[in-house]
Amino acid sequence: MATGVILINICVAAFNFYLAWKLWKLRGAIATVSEMLVVAERNTHAVLSRAPQFVLTRQQGTRVLRQRYRHTQLQLQQVQQILALFLLLSNFGRSIFRPKTQRRRAFFAR
Repeated sequence: MATGVILINICVAAFNFYLAWKLWKLRGAIATVSEMLVVAERNTHAVLSRAPQFVLTRQQGTRVLRQRYRHTQLQLQQVQQILALFLLLSNFGRSIFRPKTQRRRAFFAR
């Protein structure tokens, strides 16, 4: 009977040593993962800590670009109006300075 109790105690002790060894390995793996996460957090913080200033700078650049675009649109509209006025004056000038016979033909050709 004593032999059976000793064998059971040895088996329980062996199982506990095996379990302790596995937990020791798991602790090492968890420590490695923890260190990797700390390094990743530091790197992420280093990159993202500059992000707000970067975003603000880009927003200001976008604002300036939009203002320039509006200004350019106004200039384009003015140039289009000037060209339309020149075209209108050109057509009006042709109709006035055309000889009378050509004016009559142009009228009846319609």
